[in-house]
Amino acid sequence: MQSSEMLLYLSIAGLVVILFYYFFFFLALDQPKHTSRSLDQKSISVVLCARNELQNLKQFLPKFLLQDHENFEVIVVNDRSSDGTQAFLQEMSDKDERLRVIQIVKGQNDHGKKGALLVGLTSAEHEYIVVSDGDCYPVSDQWLKLYDESFSENKVVLGYGPYEKVNGFLNALIRFDTMTIAAQYLSFALKGVPYMGVGRNLGYKKDLISEQSMGSHLHVKSGDDDLLIQEISNHKNTVICMDRRHWTLSVPKKTWKSYWKQKRRHLTTGRRYRSIHKLLLSALPISLVGFYFLCGILLFKYEYRSTVIMMLSVKVITQFIVYWKISRYLGEKDLVLFSPILEFISVLYNAFAASSLLLTKKVEWK
Repeated sequence: MQSSEMLLYLSIAGLVVILFYYFFFFLALDQPKHTSRSLDQKSISVVLCARNELQNLKQFLPKFLLQDHENFEVIVVNDRSSDGTQAFLQEMSDKDERLRVIQIVKGQNDHGKKGALLVGLTSAEHEYIVVSDGDCYPVSDQWLKLYDESFSENKVVLGYGPYEKVNGFLNALIRFDTMTIAAQYLSFALKGVPYMGVGRNLGYKKDLISEQSMGSHLHVKSGDDDLLIQEISNHKNTVICMDRRHWTLSVPKKTWKSYWKQKRRHLTTGRRYRSIHKLLLSALPISLVGFYFLCGILLFKYEYRSTVIMMLSVKVITQFIVYWKISRYLGEKDLVLFSPILEFISVLYNAFAASSLLLTKKVEWK
């Protein structure tokens, strides 16, 4: 067998893997969701972790307190802020008894956001926990009611947390990457393989959480939304909520430097994933890079050029269709037309960020 022929077969194999992910996983989001709904209203503790988020808290905290729900509290864990956050939170809590403030001073927390979150979780008074961040907000006042409906017999609820849209290529890349990651973790959960949620829109029953469940990875700066989910969730106790009223919106990074830092922090937990999760999550990006690389080589071979063009066409057209369908649930329809380019850049960017962790491993929360 000639080397060029071998490259062609490898590129076909890569395309098959890509199409499998598109159809089997991503398009699972386009199927009807039959979920039992709870009719009784749960008691819920909303836990927010914040560090130097004064301006965001001024703008977003009222949206949490204005939820159309009868029995909830909001706990804000102020982790060593130096921007006046504590004074603002104290003023807010004096006006609304549902708001509780926990201040962590310098020297008390050496575990970043995860340590702050653990403090908030252990202080929660209610049976159900919903976690979010100080730099995001629920898009509607029905957010907690939708958690109510989703909990029912389910103990873990995975939500979606897109980013605000602003002008610029960086923002487009951030929003596309967020949508793709959401398509993965939500569809994996639908297929019975939950492996993560997002810490800005995530709910679970309090009895699932213990210091032991977080203690095994407390020293890892990230992981409150993936390593924790892998500890407490399974195909029987986990449900997703796709209702647009259940979204939380976050403030996106505005510079490449800050986005690079955020991306590296998120990727630090990957090496701690279970083998099945590593396999499932690595197969798609490896297949994408390999497919485009091999097609690029084969385009210079005249006898394979028409076949390669056909494969590229199948891949791109399928991608347009799949991303258009999932954008009906995850938003970002303006990115569908540019999805092939954004996908390729996103995969390479994530690969470089992951590789950089081999050189410098210390990553901070803020």
